[in-house]
Amino acid sequence: SGDLVLAGRTIWVALIGGPLVTVVASVMPAIKASRVAPMAAMRDSATGGTSGVLRNVVGGVVGAGGVAAVLVGLDRGELAYVGGGAIAVFVGLAMIAPMLSRPVVSVLGAPVEAVCGVTGMVARDNARRSPRRTATTASALMIGTALMAASFILSRSITESVERSVSGTVAADLVVTADTQAGFSDALAGEIEDVPGVHSIARFRTAQFKIGNATKSIAGVPAAALDTKSPDLAIDIAVDAGDITHLADGGIAIHDDVARDHGWHIGDVIDATFPLGNRPLTLVATYSQNTLVGDYLVDLPTFAVSYVGTADLVGIVSVEASADVKAVQAAIQHIVDVRYPGTKVQDRKQYVADMKAQVAQFTSLITALLLLAVLIALLGVLITMLLAVSERTREIGLLRAVGMSRRQVRSMVRWEAAIVSLFGALMGLAVGTFFGIALVRALAGQGITVTIVPISTLVILAAAIALLGVIASMYPARRAARLNVIAAVANG
Repeated sequence: SGDLVLAGRTIWVALIGGPLVTVVASVMPAIKASRVAPMAAMRDSATGGTSGVLRNVVGGVVGAGGVAAVLVGLDRGELAYVGGGAIAVFVGLAMIAPMLSRPVVSVLGAPVEAVCGVTGMVARDNARRSPRRTATTASALMIGTALMAASFILSRSITESVERSVSGTVAADLVVTADTQAGFSDALAGEIEDVPGVHSIARFRTAQFKIGNATKSIAGVPAAALDTKSPDLAIDIAVDAGDITHLADGGIAIHDDVARDHGWHIGDVIDATFPLGNRPLTLVATYSQNTLVGDYLVDLPTFAVSYVGTADLVGIVSVEASADVKAVQAAIQHIVDVRYPGTKVQDRKQYVADMKAQVAQFTSLITALLLLAVLIALLGVLITMLLAVSERTREIGLLRAVGMSRRQVRSMVRWEAAIVSLFGALMGLAVGTFFGIALVRALAGQGITVTIVPISTLVILAAAIALLGVIASMYPARRAARLNVIAAVANG
C-alpha cells in the first residue's frame, strides 16, 4: 500500500500526447480526402474502395517480419523481440484486413442470410461493400480481443504452472508464510521445532545480490532441505547436474537456463557481491524447478553471514509420519496467533490454492484493463454504423418504400454490426492465441512451463464481442428505422 502518485508529467503527456496521436492518425485520411475528384465527391455513393496491391504487399511483409521477430525472440529468450514482433503483426494484419474482409465476411454472413432471408442478405452485402471501413472497424476490435485472448492464455498457463510446480516442488506437509514481504522473526522456527509431531522446518530467505554489475535475487535454504535423499527434504528443485549436498561448503546452485546462458559449468567459481562484502562461490549444482526458489540458491549459513537482520520469508514444515497433520497445524497456528501476528499456517493444498489466488488476482486486474480496449473499439462500431446509416439514407428509404418494415431495418443494421464484430473477434482470437502461446514459451525460464489454451473461454469471448457489437449498433439501428421514408428517398 502507498499514497496515490499523480506526477505533473502524467498530465502533460496526456494533454499533449492525446491531440498529437489524433493529428498523426488523421494524416492518411486527410491525404486521401485531398485526392478526391470534385465530380466523384458530388456523387451520392459510398466510396469504400478496395484494398490496393501495394498495401497488401507491405502489410504481408510487415506481418511476416513480425512473426519472424516473435520466433527469434522465443529462440533467444528475448521478450523485446517478442513485443516488437507483436506490434508488427498487428500493423501487418490491419493493413491486409481489407483484402480478407470480403471473403471472410461472406462466410460469416452466409448463416445470417440463410436464417434471416432478405434482411440477412442485405446485412451481409452491406458489410462486404466497404471492405476498408469494415476492416478498420474490425481491426480495432481485433487488437482488444487479441490482448484479452493472450491474457486468458497467459493467466491460465501461469495458474496451472504454479499449481503443478508447487504441488511437485513442496515436499513438506505445512507451509508457514507472512502476509507481507517483510517475513517473520527467525525465532518462530525454533518454537515450531519444539511442537510435538514436527520432524523439521526448512527456513527460506531471499534477498538481493550482485554478479558483476547485474542485481539478482538469491535464496537461502538449508542444503538438507534440497537433498532428495535426505529425510529433511522440503523442496524438490529437480537437480539435473552436480551434487546439492556440497551447497554447505561455500557453494551455489543455479537454474540450468541461467547457467547455460552464462556458460557456467559445475566447479566454476563465481564472484558474488553481498551487503557484507564479496564472496567467491563454487557452482555445485544446477536445477530446473525455479518457481519457488528463483534462479540462485545458497545454503542458509552462507546466506546468514552475507546479510544483516534478514527475516525468514517461508517456513516449510515436515511432520512425523505418526503425527496428525491437522493437530500439528493447529498447534503452530496457536503460536503465531499469540506471538507472530500477520503469519499464517497452511497445508500443501491450502498453500497451492493461495498461490493460485494471488496469480488470479493479478491477471484479473490485467484483463479488466484490457476490457477497456474492447469497449473503446465498440465505440468505433457505433460510429461506423451511424456513418453507414447516414450514407445509406436514400437506400434505406427505398427499402422501406418497397415494403421493408422498421423491425427489419433494425435487424439489418444489427446483423451487419454482428458480422463486422465477429470478423474482428476472429482475427483477434487468431492473433491472441499466437501471442499467448509465444508469451508462455518466452517465460519458460521464469517457471511458466505449462501452456493452456482455454478453447471454451475464447469461444465465449468471440460470442461476447459479437453480442457487444450488436448492443453498440442498437442506437444506429433505431435511428435508421425512424427515418422518414419520403425524406429519405428524396435525400441527395
